Amino acid sequence: MRNIAMITMHSCPAGRLGTRDVGGMNVYVTHVARELAKSGCRVDIYTRSDRAHGQHVAEITPFVRVVHVEAGPIDESKDAMSGHVPTFVEAVDGFRREHRLTYELVHSHYWLSGKAGSELSKRWGVPHVTMFHTTALTKLLARIGEQEPEGRVESEREVMAAANAIVVSTEQERSDISRLYNSEPAKISVLPAGVDLELFRPTDKADARRSLGLPDRNIVLSVGRVEPLKGFDILLQAMASLDDRSDNMVVIVGGDEDASPELERLRELSRSLGLGDDVLFTQAVSQERLSMYYN
Repeated sequence: MRNIAMITMHSCPAGRLGTRDVGGMNVYVTHVARELAKSGCRVDIYTRSDRAHGQHVAEITPFVRVVHVEAGPIDESKDAMSGHVPTFVEAVDGFRREHRLTYELVHSHYWLSGKAGSELSKRWGVPHVTMFHTTALTKLLARIGEQEPEGRVESEREVMAAANAIVVSTEQERSDISRLYNSEPAKISVLPAGVDLELFRPTDKADARRSLGLPDRNIVLSVGRVEPLKGFDILLQAMASLDDRSDNMVVIVGGDEDASPELERLRELSRSLGLGDDVLFTQAVSQERLSMYYN
């Protein structure tokens, strides 16, 4: 059985979806780890500790476990975590030595984890596969005025140069990375993200609508963490620009009621645009319930 060290430094894959820094990447990592386990691999997913008592291990499925290690304050913002990468690396390597583990591959997710993955692969003498999920330069091009942590762009370039392979989800992403970062096209592989068809499958639309308590109107659904990058404000402005929206409404799924200034900003924007009952905000929901929204 091959052993893989997966790195998601800034966010625990077992975290509650929709809360801070917990979103699509976490779903992706969890499902990839499960499928790797089914193919005969043992996967340890390393992340920062989210508890006051520090290091702990949790099995999320047979042959897949999450290893939490201490590296900086628990409530540290993602943008401030870069300085804790060396501590994180030492903690991961310390856990490996303590438990006499060996790994054949390091697979990192996001630029912070890429920095850690580069160092760990060098120490262990094993290949490093990385996936960025988002990159600073593409974000800056998409949203003028977007702020990124100092040194992120250079770190991304260094990770790309050192990695044995880079995984992206689309041809556009491969083109962007190649063009903006001058990364070698030969080491970039396009692997489209999959869908759990046992969970996300067509069901009766009327039943789904009744279960969710949604009115009999055309619905524009938008799902994701409520943060400026997602562009929910653009959706609200587009809705307000319709000459006749009597048969239409927007449903936004995602966010944490207790910790989102952006959610309050969007609510205020909705009020100022006069959207009223044409917009429904709902908190993050389970994957099972989300499938009903998609139906």
